[in-house]
Amino acid sequence: MQQKSDHPQNSKVELIFSNALEILKESGIEGLSMRKLSEKSKMSLSNLQYYFKTRELLLAGLLESFLQTCRESLQENFAKLQGSPEDKLQQLLTISLNDETWEDWYKIFVELWALSKRNQTIKTMLDKYYRDYFDLIVELAKTLPVKDQFNDVSITRATAIIIPLLEGYYITKDAIPFDNAEMADLIAKVLMHTIRGNSFSEK
Repeated sequence: MQQKSDHPQNSKVELIFSNALEILKESGIEGLSMRKLSEKSKMSLSNLQYYFKTRELLLAGLLESFLQTCRESLQENFAKLQGSPEDKLQQLLTISLNDETWEDWYKIFVELWALSKRNQTIKTMLDKYYRDYFDLIVELAKTLPVKDQFNDVSITRATAIIIPLLEGYYITKDAIPFDNAEMADLIAKVLMHTIRGNSFSEK
């Protein structure tokens, strides 16, 4: 993905991404067109297409940018965590559940999922995003001081449920009678139970 810098092209891409996100929040996926984005970004359509030839490529770029933001945020927050592995997991989940940026993005994901049912390009893009996101969570989880207690397989198994749990909660949170702190505690307990192998039998 394009990294932040003072390079004019990177600044232009960041502007395009920022305007695209505003349109997505206001009008959803169906409201995002290349022409509308070019007008909002005060550039010609051909200039916008110099950076992203199609809406699908633009969305793929947005997902890559979001994943990089996730990586930087998670790495920064990991460095601040204290206590036992379970305490750290609960702290990280609380931070994530209270992050309004993530909540906005998951609303966008709901539309992307629906669109992916009839658009193979979007489906392929989303599949890649979730594979990369999964690998990122596994990579970070393995930095926790749990090597002597838990193996890589159990950590990977727990990671396989954390993304659906978080995204499902963002979609249904208004109807669930628990606040973010209580949900972080519940999810942390489920994940630690899984990491310890209590939910799976080895084959």
